[in-house]
Amino acid sequence: MKSATATTHGKAILIGEHSVVYDKTALALPIQNLNVTVRLTPINGNTSYIKSANINLDAPISTIEAKHPGLFLFIDSL
Repeated sequence: MKSATATTHGKAILIGEHSVVYDKTALALPIQNLNVTVRLTPINGNTSYIKSANINLDAPISTIEAKHPGLFLFIDSL
């Protein structure tokens, strides 16, 4: 696996922030002046780390499921 970097806009959830947990709808808007950048880098054999200063995260991907389940599911689906 090569290193990969992705950047996206932040978002503001106006209505229904918790409803998406129950597969319901929400109203969200992008915040174009707020960006989040994440870099995935394989090191130490097959262990992949994720590092993002925006969300104060620097850890092996396998350890982030509890704190960032949505991010974990996204990465796991790649």
